[in-house]
Amino acid sequence: MRERLLFHNQAKYTTSFYDDLQGNNGWLPLAHRSVLSDADDRDSRTGVQENIRRILTGCRVFHFDDSSSRSPVLQSCDVADNLRLHSDGRNLSAVLWRMRDSDVERYEGILRSVRVVAPFLEDFEVDPVYEGSRNTILGWRQKGLDGIFSGERLSSGTLRFICLAVLLQQTYPPETIVLDEPELGLHPFAIYQLAQMLHEFASPERKIIVTTQSVTLANQFSLEELALVTRENGATAVNRPEPEAYTQWLDDYSVGQLWENNVLNVSPKREVTDL
Repeated sequence: MRERLLFHNQAKYTTSFYDDLQGNNGWLPLAHRSVLSDADDRDSRTGVQENIRRILTGCRVFHFDDSSSRSPVLQSCDVADNLRLHSDGRNLSAVLWRMRDSDVERYEGILRSVRVVAPFLEDFEVDPVYEGSRNTILGWRQKGLDGIFSGERLSSGTLRFICLAVLLQQTYPPETIVLDEPELGLHPFAIYQLAQMLHEFASPERKIIVTTQSVTLANQFSLEELALVTRENGATAVNRPEPEAYTQWLDDYSVGQLWENNVLNVSPKREVTDL
């Protein structure tokens, strides 16, 4: 079974143009829906269709890049929107509010993880903004002080790390989590802690896919856990390194050093184009 994603300028053309960058191209009718939901597809008898559908249905992409005062994480949200963390973290305080009351063990686990990189943090303050309100906003308390601070008083890296800790330890995580460059803005020590959480909470039933440009983060994983993504002649190529081919290298060098020195052959390449 093969499924294609096509871009179609409907204002100019009645059909879409397909090019797989491998010499196959032409005009194709535009598909209006995926066939993955067709229960009577022949491939579903082998489980291929059902497995792909289940993975895609349970997949969520997260990127907590906005840590400005307008960040979705720092805005008020409805306390009822507390089941799962959204892709931009906009319901973070609501998720923490529910977990504090109904999933104390995981809530305490989140606090322990955050305190490793921010030992000054005593607890979160996520009660509704006033009595009878249905909105909550992220606040926190510092050890040794009585006042409550707003989320804006946290550093960008600490705020992002809190989002990551909640995402990985929430009560109802997605089956497949995709994290886009989660190392952005993190202190090197926080990157080590992030890698530890990724190892701890990934499982055969719960997959975590991470894209990264960080040598520090890559150093926390073995070659068997990595996929090398490059651009080849206008297309994305994904390859798994063969650990046996780098056994002698790994005796003296880290995975990150192999990456930096292009031993893994992933540096940008000149592309050949037809004139």
